[in-house]
Amino acid sequence: MDVDKLFSESPEFYTDRVHLRRIILKDITDYYDLASDPDVTAYTMWNTHHTLEESQNYIESVLRKYNNKEAYHWGIIERKSGKLIGRTGFISFDVNHDRTEIGFAISKKYWGQGIVVEATREILRYGFDTMGLNRIEGRCNHDNVGSRRVMEKLGMKFEGILRKQLKIKGNYADQKIYSLVKDDL
Repeated sequence: MDVDKLFSESPEFYTDRVHLRRIILKDITDYYDLASDPDVTAYTMWNTHHTLEESQNYIESVLRKYNNKEAYHWGIIERKSGKLIGRTGFISFDVNHDRTEIGFAISKKYWGQGIVVEATREILRYGFDTMGLNRIEGRCNHDNVGSRRVMEKLGMKFEGILRKQLKIKGNYADQKIYSLVKDDL
């Protein structure tokens, strides 16, 4: 797996509806619009943002992860408006096993429109074809129907339930785990 290639190329992708590019500090206001919605953050490890400063802190943490080659988050930019409406990306890497995990979030206004699938399909293709990944995983809370559907539409296979795997906002949550391996393509 060639993680260095990802960070040196900083690939951007265009689909019919969205442009995928690195998240930048200029995205603070748009990211706040997304992250300040309690419905969007209901299943996330992070709390609902109540100030622009919280969104700035988040974006600064994303930039640190870029610099440390720990994770790569693409902003999902609506092509028509130029507004950041979500994010998708590789939230961790296991270089010894050519594996990554995906994570995504999108503004409630865009739920159910297939935009996360459209965007994430591009990064999966890049991961397998250019980075040399063998396995891409995704997890969601057992009752998060939207995220489950995204992973299923991406062709990811359900592997099981990780019982009480994460402590989210003070409560232990079961996680469904999905994967896509190069042999599946």
